[in-house]
Amino acid sequence: MNRVTVVVPVYADWPSLKDCLDSLVKHVDKKNDILIVNDSGPQADMLEKNIKELIKGHDNFRYERNKKNLGFVGTTNHAVNELDKTNNDILLLN
Repeated sequence: MNRVTVVVPVYADWPSLKDCLDSLVKHVDKKNDILIVNDSGPQADMLEKNIKELIKGHDNFRYERNKKNLGFVGTTNHAVNELDKTNNDILLLN
């Protein structure tokens, strides 16, 4: 089975995002990668702080933040075409 990079674009709604990330930590095999991309919405700073704290110590998790808001399509394209440097299969998790 090929390695997978799970791309998680984030914008707001920390409670739902926390549930999502907690589930990824618990259920995704460490041989796969998680790429979380903050789309610089109105809650960007709070999300960044909380995400970084939650994924600390999980080497297969990576956090990136867009310099400006790109929207869902722009963020996912940026993640897949520019941020992910692996040859992994991609799974978009929205």
